[in-house]
Formats: sequence, structure tokens, C-alpha cells
Amino acid sequence: MALPELSFLLYINFWGALSLQSFITWSKRVENEISTIYLVQRHTLRATPAGGTSPPFLQIMYFAPSLHAMFNLQQVENKIRSSDWWLKAATTVDSHYCNSSGVMLTHHLLSVHENMANLFQQPEEGFYGNLFALVRHLQLDKQELEKELKVVALLHDIGKTSEDKSLVIPHPLTGKPAHKRHGLVSLMAAMEILATEFPVTPAKRNRIYRTIELHDMSYGLFREHRDTSTTPSFEQWAKINTKIHPLPGAGLLYLLLFKLADTHGHDNISDVLWFYQSVKVGYFDILEITLPIPTETDIR
Repeated sequence: MALPELSFLLYINFWGALSLQSFITWSKRVENEISTIYLVQRHTLRATPAGGTSPPFLQIMYFAPSLHAMFNLQQVENKIRSSDWWLKAATTVDSHYCNSSGVMLTHHLLSVHENMANLFQQPEEGFYGNLFALVRHLQLDKQELEKELKVVALLHDIGKTSEDKSLVIPHPLTGKPAHKRHGLVSLMAAMEILATEFPVTPAKRNRIYRTIELHDMSYGLFREHRDTSTTPSFEQWAKINTKIHPLPGAGLLYLLLFKLADTHGHDNISDVLWFYQSVKVGYFDILEITLPIPTETDIR
């Protein structure tokens, strides 16, 4: 079986009380981009020279990604800006502005990209100090997180040039029927643009793709709450989280960080504040993970 993007194979035997969960916790500290973990033998007894047996052990094969998983951000951004999708976006008026404004969709994408860069340069104090402390608590790599979200910033709304909400098409990742909303079209554009020359692990690729697709999900939930007073359950938040990242809280943190940058053309950011408060109470508090809540000053 071919195993792409692997740099080395590490066999580890765990004796006695050291559990699989302990290994997974350790491995995330060492390398957040684990491609695959295979359990080869579980609770196997090995014969000893004296004829006895050793304690049960877990034998783990640990696959770590190669350096190719660390993509060159500048090359990826250049590829996006030279694509046909970008050229079309450059002649499409940003929907946040009137047709005579002269503000094109590419202006919005570049503005969100700039906001994202500024976000990661914030001093680690107050709200942002607590936010980046959460990034470390969830064992995410801050530099790689910034690079991934900058790619999302350039692509998140690029599908607005070809959206048609009245159409139902197969989802490009799952095959299930899905409305052709701009998040889905932006995902399709990303898959087309980044199909080649983007040597990253499947997990990293999925995080970028799914964050693009789901970037506007919180606004839809906010409008539903405003109209019906309903709020997503813990299970609903967990499902959204897992689509982006398997680690509890990490997937939603991608969306929470992105919403801080996606403010160009948004006069009202009530939906962002609602998203933070709702996901804190309905998900992070239940997991006993502290999610800091921004004020409008923190966002603006």
C-alpha cells in the first residue's frame, strides 16, 4: 500500500501502564501533522528467556510527514492570484458594496488576507494573549495555522463569481447533494487551483478546504438564531469541528480565528460576537476549555 508524504517510520513499544492515549498526546506535541497511526499488535505477550512472559505492550507504527508537507506560502498565493478564478473575481463587484463603488471581489479577498496577517502580529496580551494561549493549549502550530488561514483568506469568497443557490450538485468531497452556495463553489475553486504543486498532508489540505467551505456557516446560524431563537447543540458544534480538525476545539478555532479577519465590508459584526459567545457556552465550556470572548474593539 502506497503511503505518500511520509518521512520516516518509527516503531515504539509501550510497556505496562503507558497507554495509547499517552502516546497520542505525546505525538501531537512532537508533530501535529501525523499522517497515520497503525496499531500493529495490541496486548501481545512476548516470551522471555526464562520462559515467562512480559507485560502487555502496544506496538505502534508512527508515520510522520516529510518536509514536503511544509508548503511555500508565496508560491501558493501566486498560483491563486494567477488563476482564472482570480481574474474573474477581479472583474466582479464585491457584494458588500454597490455596483458603482469600484470595489471588486479581489479587493475583499486581499483585505481579509491583510487582516489575517495583522491578526497574527497582535501582541500576546489581553484577548489575543488568551487566544494564542488556546492555540498552544490545543497543540496547534501558530505559524502553520497562519499560513493555512492566509490561503483560506484568498479563496473563501472566490466562489461568489459562480454561485447559484437554486442548484443542487454533488458535494465535491462527499458526493452528497448540496446547494451551490458560494462556500461550496469556493471549495471547488480551491480544489481546482491547488490540485497540483501543493504537496501537503491530506489533513492539512482538508483543513484548508473545509475552512473555506464552512467560513460563512456561523452567519447562517446567527440568522437562524435571530429568526427562531434556536442555538446549535453540542453535537452540532462537534460535527462542524470534526469536519475541519479531529482534535476537540481545533476545527472551530479555525473558524473563530477566520471570523476575526473577515470584517472588510461588514458594518455590523453582531454575528461574530454571537458566534464566539454561543460556541463558548454550547461547546468549549462543556469540554472545560477556556475560549476568550472578544469585544468589538478587539475585532476592529
